Amino acid sequence: MACVLRHPALALGSRARLAKLMWAAWRNRHRFDWYRPELVAPIDTESLRTWGDRVVGQDAVDWLLSPPTAAFFFGDAHETPWWYAAALAWAAATGRSRVQVPQGGMGAVPQALARYLDVRLGTTVQRVDVEPDGVVLLRTETGAGRATLEAERVILATPAPVTLSLLPDPEGILGIEEAAFLRSTRYTCNLTTAVAYDRQLESRAYGVHVPLASACALAAIGWEHVKDPGRVPPGNGLGVLMPTHRFSVQRWDAPDQEICAALSAEVQRFYPGGRAKPLFSRVRRWPHAMPVLYPGWSRAHARALAADKAAGRRVFTCGDYWLGPTTEQALVSGLRAALAVLRSLGRAGTLTDELALVS
Repeated sequence: MACVLRHPALALGSRARLAKLMWAAWRNRHRFDWYRPELVAPIDTESLRTWGDRVVGQDAVDWLLSPPTAAFFFGDAHETPWWYAAALAWAAATGRSRVQVPQGGMGAVPQALARYLDVRLGTTVQRVDVEPDGVVLLRTETGAGRATLEAERVILATPAPVTLSLLPDPEGILGIEEAAFLRSTRYTCNLTTAVAYDRQLESRAYGVHVPLASACALAAIGWEHVKDPGRVPPGNGLGVLMPTHRFSVQRWDAPDQEICAALSAEVQRFYPGGRAKPLFSRVRRWPHAMPVLYPGWSRAHARALAADKAAGRRVFTCGDYWLGPTTEQALVSGLRAALAVLRSLGRAGTLTDELALVS
């Protein structure tokens, strides 16, 4: 907290007004549950920009409250609800915030899931139909041609727009409120660029936040050699450069070499003495990078959860847009969908909590 109060960009008045943020967080602490975002619906009425500028100060929003959400979720203060910043501040102040990294990197997560599934690579699902008798038909396409798979139940673990595009009648298959929730979901896009270096520019922080107020093309840098040293040859560096949403929109169709050059130049702003030489780079165009938790999002979420579920439902949905833009929340949404499938089949027994599926 002391280092926060000494932030050179914060005016004295803003530093004092941070107490108002913590007071608001304390009053609403019972609503902050990362697995139950619907609990904050009653207070989800303003953006961080509007609430924060009024209560704490514009400088505090720009340099302190906005960076944690803008860095890795790519949303600005206008598109972020005030409660999200308050919840993060409360979690940090009470020691309830931890960053966990899977051994072997994020690729270890789908690899673990694949051990229990029949994974079919190179297969595109074009359409999902529910027949009058309740059978679900997945229309697929591979390099060998088209095929149709039959299933009793289906979980669509795809971004909301992709889910909607797969269903000929989202309202009839998912229900009116759930389909409306998916239609209201917005995403940021990102030109995530991995750059390998012949030496390490960073040795302590695996994640670097870049405030939007700095007018930098970068939103964040993830240093993989710090995050998981085993994934990078000794002495080498690997940076994942994540630009802002605005940069990504503007440069979406630019050549990879141009994107990499622009972002690499920004890295030098933060490591001016570094003489690391890039070895290679890869640009990944991510059209559905992160769901936007816009002001009022939790109220739409609460309506979708409270709506009556269609009897005999066959298709279920999950993804980060259901709980929040983290891998953990996406996984929990999958557990929630799995429990809903078990209930629909009459196999849930006494289970009421999706986390019990992994306990």
